[in-house]
Amino acid sequence: MEAHYQRAGVRGAYDSGREAGKLLLEFGGYATGAVGATAGAASITAKGVRFASKQVEKFGVKKALVEIDDVAPASRPAHRQSEVDVGKDLGDGWREQISFKDGQEVPYGTKGSVRPDWCHGNVCSVEVKNYNIVTNKNGLINNVAAQAIERQKNLPTGMRQEVVIDVRGQVVTAKQQAEIRRGIVEKSNGAVSISSVRFKSE
Repeated sequence: MEAHYQRAGVRGAYDSGREAGKLLLEFGGYATGAVGATAGAASITAKGVRFASKQVEKFGVKKALVEIDDVAPASRPAHRQSEVDVGKDLGDGWREQISFKDGQEVPYGTKGSVRPDWCHGNVCSVEVKNYNIVTNKNGLINNVAAQAIERQKNLPTGMRQEVVIDVRGQVVTAKQQAEIRRGIVEKSNGAVSISSVRFKSE
């Protein structure tokens, strides 16, 4: 995956200079994501926030992050796992990590080439992303858009660019999804369409 994987967990929020309150909110979101959006999830989320609150109160933000970090990230897949799982979802006929340059398939790693995570002939390419939406939504949008613009110059003419964003282990609202889709379309100058941005939640 050409994107730099953004590490999950509240430590990312701390490193970005987020307030302790946002750390607690994020931890609660992970708890909900781990069990699904159900009535039981709300209860677990509340417990998660109370746990995080106590850690911050007891140890201070920095030390609490160490305590919470042991729990929060466990429900999120690694970036490589996201690629593998999306490949399984796509099914037969898809090839992984194929390089293209100037509209032609070229040997892997050719200088100046682009390399989507998955492609289907010269019809469609799929890029898989695994970002912490709470702490790095803008980074996700910017990365996808920049890649799409560059790939438009090098992928075969007419090849559709699609993006699958793995949000398992996170709670991502419909509003956030809409903002991400709109941001990618606008910043990529239409190289990626709204319908070509999908979210993997299970």
